[in-house]
Order: sequence, then C-alpha cells, then structure tokens
Amino acid sequence: MTHSLLHQVLVSDLVVPIGLAETEDQESLTGFGARLADDTWLRSDLMVFRKEQARDGLWYIDGGPLLAVEVASDASRRAD
Repeated sequence: MTHSLLHQVLVSDLVVPIGLAETEDQESLTGFGARLADDTWLRSDLMVFRKEQARDGLWYIDGGPLLAVEVASDASRRAD
C-alpha cells in the first residue's frame, strides 16, 4: 500500500465513528477549512464543527472547530 493510500485509509477509518458520535447540531467533513481570523486559516483531514458555523456553498467555517484531525504520514508531511 502506498503512503498516500494509507493516509486516505486512516482518515476514512475515522469518518464513520466520528459521524456516529455527532450530535444534532454538529457536522463532520473531510478536507474542510476553518477561518480562525482574517489572516489565520486551518485545513485538516477531518473536522467536526457546529452547523451554525458553516458558510453556505463555501469550503470553510468561521471560528475554531470542535475537533480537527490531521493524520501525519510521510506522504503528507511535505504538504501539511
């Protein structure tokens, strides 16, 4: 298994258990971003956030997420 495939498998293995643990007012997405301030952004492999933080049609939320997961691997270290 290549390192990039292993990275994706590890992330996908987290999607279901985290999705099952969500409450009614939460959402989780992969590859989503968070705007922490005008000049500070976070983009993680998997993020849990309050639905009220979501921006319609955009790839990010406003404010800090409830949980941000970044899977570190040799393949992703250069990009992360």
